[in-house]
This record gives sequence, structure tokens and C-alpha cells, in this order.
Amino acid sequence: MEADTTQLKLLLTDTSFKTYTGVYAEIEPYMAEYGKAFKKRKLLKMNDIFALYAFEDEEGNKYTVEFTSVNKDEWKLVRF
Repeated sequence: MEADTTQLKLLLTDTSFKTYTGVYAEIEPYMAEYGKAFKKRKLLKMNDIFALYAFEDEEGNKYTVEFTSVNKDEWKLVRF
């Protein structure tokens, strides 16, 4: 993830896109650091339609993200 909310919006499911409307300006200053930490993610759970990852930033803050499969080769971000 880069510090670009345009790219983030393309990763979101339609429902998540609506849920997060209005927060993009708020999170933009943190996206570069969040993206850097995300590169060190660990898969916690996964099945055919769901994946849960965990990671932490340099300060030890812990995060999770959830993805869903929208077709055989495409996953969309549900929650971050």
C-alpha cells in the first residue's frame, strides 16, 4: 500500500468503500507507515473466501486486516 487513498479505494469491497467514506483524508498521513508495516504481515486464518492478516508497526501497534475473495483470482479489502 502506498500513501495514496485512490489505490486503497480500488482494493475495497463495495460495502467497505461505503463504510469508509469520509475517513480517507483522516488516514492519508498514516498510510505510508501503515503500508510499510503491512509488508510484514502474517496470515492468521484463511479459507476459500476469507483471509485475516496481522502485523505491527515499528512502535509495536498491532493491526489486522480482512480480505474476501470476489472471484478466483481477486481479493478485496473488507476491513483495515
